[in-house]
Amino acid sequence: MLARLFFILFLISFRLVAIPSLDQIGLKEGLSQSEVRTILQDKEGYMWFGTQNGLNRYDGSQMKHFYNNPFEKNTLSNDDITFLYEDSGEKLWIGTKHGLNSFDKISKDFERHTDLFGKNKPDYTYVVTGIVEDNQKTLWVSTYNGLWRLVPKGKSYKAIHYKHDSTNQKSLGSYGVGYVIKDKNGGIWLTTKIGLSKVSIKNPDKQPEQQQVEFLHANNAPQDFYKKLNFPIQRIFCDEQNNIWVAAQEKLYRLKVKTGELQDFSEQLILPDVFISALMVDRFGTIWVGTIARGVFRYQVRENTLELIEHIEEDALSKKGLKSSAIFSIYEGKEANEDIVWIGTREAGVHLFSHSKNSFKQWDKVLARENSMAATSVFGICKDSYGDIWVGTYEGLFKINSHTSRYKKYIFSTTNNRMNSHQVIFEDSGKNLWVGSNEGVFRYNRAADKFYNFPIPKIKGREPSVMHFLEDRNHSIWIGTGGYLLHIEGNKMKRYDQTPEGVMLSVGALKEDNQGNLWIGTYNGLIKFNPAKETFKTYANDPNQPNSLINDLILSILFDKNNQIWVGSPKGLSKLVVEKGKERFVHYTEKDGLPNSFVYSTLADAKGRIWMSTNNGISCFDPKTKTFQNYSSDDGLSNREFNSGAYFQTKSGEIFFGGLGVFVSFHPLQMTTNRHLPKTVITSFMKFEKEQNLDSLLMKDGKIKLNYDENFFAFRFASLDFTNPEKNQIAYKLENFDKDWIYYGTRRYINFTNLRAGEYKLKVKSANNQGYWNEKDILTIPISIAPPFWQRWWFYLLSFVVLGTMVMTFYRVRINRVLEIERVKLEENERVRKIAAQDMHDEFGNSLTRISLLTELIKNKLKKSESEEALVLLSKIGDNAGRLYQGTKDFIWAINPEHDNMFEIAIRIKDFCDEILDKRDIRFVCEGISEDFEAIKLPMGASRHLVMLFKEAIMNTLKHANATEVKLNFKVENKKLMICWQDNGIGIQANKPNNGNGLGNIRSRAEKIGAEVEIISKNNEGTTVKLVINKIKK
Repeated sequence: MLARLFFILFLISFRLVAIPSLDQIGLKEGLSQSEVRTILQDKEGYMWFGTQNGLNRYDGSQMKHFYNNPFEKNTLSNDDITFLYEDSGEKLWIGTKHGLNSFDKISKDFERHTDLFGKNKPDYTYVVTGIVEDNQKTLWVSTYNGLWRLVPKGKSYKAIHYKHDSTNQKSLGSYGVGYVIKDKNGGIWLTTKIGLSKVSIKNPDKQPEQQQVEFLHANNAPQDFYKKLNFPIQRIFCDEQNNIWVAAQEKLYRLKVKTGELQDFSEQLILPDVFISALMVDRFGTIWVGTIARGVFRYQVRENTLELIEHIEEDALSKKGLKSSAIFSIYEGKEANEDIVWIGTREAGVHLFSHSKNSFKQWDKVLARENSMAATSVFGICKDSYGDIWVGTYEGLFKINSHTSRYKKYIFSTTNNRMNSHQVIFEDSGKNLWVGSNEGVFRYNRAADKFYNFPIPKIKGREPSVMHFLEDRNHSIWIGTGGYLLHIEGNKMKRYDQTPEGVMLSVGALKEDNQGNLWIGTYNGLIKFNPAKETFKTYANDPNQPNSLINDLILSILFDKNNQIWVGSPKGLSKLVVEKGKERFVHYTEKDGLPNSFVYSTLADAKGRIWMSTNNGISCFDPKTKTFQNYSSDDGLSNREFNSGAYFQTKSGEIFFGGLGVFVSFHPLQMTTNRHLPKTVITSFMKFEKEQNLDSLLMKDGKIKLNYDENFFAFRFASLDFTNPEKNQIAYKLENFDKDWIYYGTRRYINFTNLRAGEYKLKVKSANNQGYWNEKDILTIPISIAPPFWQRWWFYLLSFVVLGTMVMTFYRVRINRVLEIERVKLEENERVRKIAAQDMHDEFGNSLTRISLLTELIKNKLKKSESEEALVLLSKIGDNAGRLYQGTKDFIWAINPEHDNMFEIAIRIKDFCDEILDKRDIRFVCEGISEDFEAIKLPMGASRHLVMLFKEAIMNTLKHANATEVKLNFKVENKKLMICWQDNGIGIQANKPNNGNGLGNIRSRAEKIGAEVEIISKNNEGTTVKLVINKIKK
């Protein structure tokens, strides 16, 4: 017992002092109640918290509550939540103090399963303490009234009850079951009053309800570990290596399932009399132990020894501290690269421990014990060879033992506070500690544990403000002050007030290069000083030269592993580049990614990255990629504003930065990066700003279906990474609309308006706070926008038919109107032609007849007078009058509309042939004339041309053919009219000149009526005139 007490005191003395940074979710953040008993992350990525007053679902920004409503059966059976579990079918199970519930994520309704446990039983029998699903998809539910097994039967369950039977040693070891878990092999373990038990199934090949179930425990099992664990157990947990951790008051064990080896770590617990109330092993193998009154202990196992990593105690004053020492639950999600460990407390809600945020050790919380802002304003920092951390503040000098919680404060003066304001702390190669204050230099006497003034030249009778120390390659000490540069070599001192050009040496930074040159950062520019030659070269800002120094105030100087010089100033980070003997500065400012251009410090890690403290957090610059990674209070810093001179780097690479209320250290190569890839969920879907049940819509049709007039809809998303949820980003792409991803930043609300009808797919992906995108779990939402009725195919078809009908109707009306007008005109023309024909027949006929009669009378009288010459002339007059009479008859016949049909024309031609051939010795044959020809109408004027055409052909036969037989044939075939005049004469003689116009007239008249004429003639074989009229109308 004394040995254990000594060990505990040793651990207490040397426990880590750096207090972790914890975020908190409480009533202010929407939690329904402060006592969080159970925590779960479902497969979608949501966090669920069970409290005494309802169930909470958290997405990183919003909290949704679920309560019991006595008048609604689809709500929780009780508000006091005791356990949460999600099965392989992604159904959420909720244990309460009054039975078991399940949650339907689609309908958002709860189903109560209290009847499975029986009715009208004492209330305690319904208290659920644990739930787990086995490899056969059956649920094991632990309660105060034994163990239940729920076997799925369609949409319902059959409950099998296992309880303690004092007459059966293989039954449960006691009435109540405290906890139930499944190991990596599928074995079911539980806790009772007699310790650890395991379910043993004798016939596993049978159906669950037919299986013989027994229980192994301290009363019947042959394994020794059951007997060693024969005590009430508070918590059990199975880690990734298939070890079962067992926790009870003052006890902690690890059982290796494979071998049955039991390890007892109880003696190595940090504190005695600890009531362990929560237990978890994270993905790094760290053991988390929650207690009722002592907060959280984090352990690691090394070579079978339990080592304390840190003790997270209640810290009510700190913004990022644990606010309750009573821990009810500790949980880590099952997704890859989880960054968060969730801690449920009794009266302070949920706390979030981020591995990435806690890469920074929070030393400022040690100084906060002084309850003074001045004490937490850090300037000088140094970690000496003995492991002590020295911190200079406005309120004195502090020495912190990096292995314990102890610190010591040194006050140099009780009357002159300037002596207590320390700007710089330095340890030389001889392990001498130097401290620079606003009132000169002090050196530390380690043996006496006191500081003594080290005299240096005064300025106008006052001690100068000391800003920087440097030990060069020759082990000489250089001290930079606000008024000069001092070189100390042994007992000799040499002071440099200004350069030969008159630049004042108000020193803010000092660095030696590999050639022994000193680079001096001043208020008046950057100076390169060669101590051997005592030459100075000044680099200053020139507003007309962008490649000059960006600002004359130099706060820090760095030589990286490539001997490249970098300087920090109030305007950014600058690099001095030498190319072909010419020097120029390259600058990096906020526009390049710096969180703030006021760069206080520049330190390089082993990878060549440059770490800087600014007025807006810490920044890491990668010269290879020219990118910045920035860290602020959201990433674990207590504050974001740092101070000049408050930086230090140990030989091992550990970096310290300090500022106003912030003092951190970290190992750059050991920092944990948040690589957890967040899933994306839709937290709400709205049409015209009215929320819809999206899950129900998708369940029904597999897509979101919208009408054409539902042209304003919106989605609200959540990226389910909880390290810095406000810095998570989303990107989306609406397929069939967007060609590329739209990177939307940290906004969570996307709305769409006036999308055209069609099929779309909305794809959304998320990135965590450090820019890692989840390209695997891309949320895809099909969206179908129905076209308006006027854009549907049937409307197009109907419109086409209606429009076609309208066009045809209009066309027909128009045509009919035109035809009616033409008909009226034609009738009028025919009437006029008929009247004209009658009038002309009467007038011309009568006149010509009278002329003929008068001519005959004159001839008779002249015969009596026997005047021969007069008779000849009168005969000519009579002949001409006769021909005129005949031509007038033809014209009058032609203009008569009654003769515009083919029958009248054929008769007219035939009659002409009969009349003229009757007096000739020529045989005439006419064929094909039919009364059907009356239906064949010819255009006005065509009848005259047709008659005259064939008169011309007939006359040519009479004059030139010497024919003895002629034939006239009419034929209608395939809507074509064919008229053929054929003689058996001598034909058209090619060797005789044709001085007449007969053949030309025939062709000309045929062309005028749109007919085709063909004249075929061979010597002594006759002549044929063939006329064809196409597309005759009836």
